[in-house]
Amino acid sequence: MRNLRMGVRAALAAGVLPLGRISSVVRRASGRPSELEYEVPFGEAGRAAVVVHEPCYRLWRVETMARINQAAQ
Repeated sequence: MRNLRMGVRAALAAGVLPLGRISSVVRRASGRPSELEYEVPFGEAGRAAVVVHEPCYRLWRVETMARINQAAQ
């Protein structure tokens, strides 16, 4: 889990993952029907999207909120 968290932090720092309010479309994962995946639109008018599985999505939200809270201080 630590490596996953570090990857999410690095992607946020590099601008690969958007920072801010995260809205998503949830659906069953294409690989395993018992898993969920989140499609998160971003970019200009939501023209781009990233698809992540639940553990990555949760960490993304946690790390996004931590960065927003840190910037507000």
